[in-house]
Amino acid sequence: MLADMIQECLDECHQDVLKFGEHGMLLSIISCLEQMANALTGGPMESQNKRWGAGLGRLVLEDFNFSESELGTRLLKIADTWSNETKN
Repeated sequence: MLADMIQECLDECHQDVLKFGEHGMLLSIISCLEQMANALTGGPMESQNKRWGAGLGRLVLEDFNFSESELGTRLLKIADTWSNETKN
């Protein structure tokens, strides 16, 4: 389920901030994931919410090595799933 995937990645991103500090786009990724999680628990999807998948994908792809990591791959899967589920 998308909400579970988002929460798992959020937890891992928060752990990485504690381990490695605030580096790269990690805080922006966390912010995007939090907004996505909040949108899933809310009412109808607003038009700007539909673009978060693309935004998350762009953030992850800022660093090629990160995008190839296990976490990066899962984040890209979330971005793809979000974009596909909010097309309408």
